Amino acid sequence: MAWLALRARADRALRGSFLLDGEKLAREAIACGMARALLVDERRTDQFQPLIYEAMGAGLEVFYLTGATLARLADTPSPQGVIVEASLPAPAEPDGLGARVVALDGAQDPGNVGAILRTADAAGVTGLLVSASCADPYSMKAVRASMGSVFRVPVRVSGDAAGIVRGWKAAGRCIVMADARGEDYSSISVSEPWALVIGSEGRGVSPGMAALADRIVSIPMRRPVESLNAAVAASILIYALR
Repeated sequence: MAWLALRARADRALRGSFLLDGEKLAREAIACGMARALLVDERRTDQFQPLIYEAMGAGLEVFYLTGATLARLADTPSPQGVIVEASLPAPAEPDGLGARVVALDGAQDPGNVGAILRTADAAGVTGLLVSASCADPYSMKAVRASMGSVFRVPVRVSGDAAGIVRGWKAAGRCIVMADARGEDYSSISVSEPWALVIGSEGRGVSPGMAALADRIVSIPMRRPVESLNAAVAASILIYALR
């Protein structure tokens, strides 16, 4: 499965675009000028006629496909009947991610990656750094979980995320790491610029990234609960830091 995810990411990079399904995300992509083409279930053209007119008015190509063909492109058993091909955003430069950054280190659930993007957008996080070991933020599941925030939050996917964080630390940015061994998050006060590092759902933050932390924070939990979903933990800490 990991190989398939890497292959899908490489394919997206080569063609410079990604796919997203559903009418709401289609409208988001059209509104921000990133949509390239609209793919519609030929049996549901009446249902999507306003969207089709909107897409044509924006200069998009519109293709009418069989339901079976559309289902093969989607990643859900019951696709919503419309898919958009959108341009991949240009990778944000590390220094262009702003003063409030979330760095994902090995987060492998695309739903969590998308949900963190959505919270980051809502809370005013200025950028997202994603290590190459993370789920693809432009996979259909991640985009769907982001509810369109993937179009608004600058993202940098890097094979050397630790190197970028090391550079930030040297420049004076406070590096905050989430870990069960840390101090109660409610007691910390951090000045901007900061970067919040969130690790994988099972293994936490990698040793190389953990060595860069200035502050280690945890979320107190009642036993026998030992951990929270990565997206839930990230959301709590993002709002605490903000």
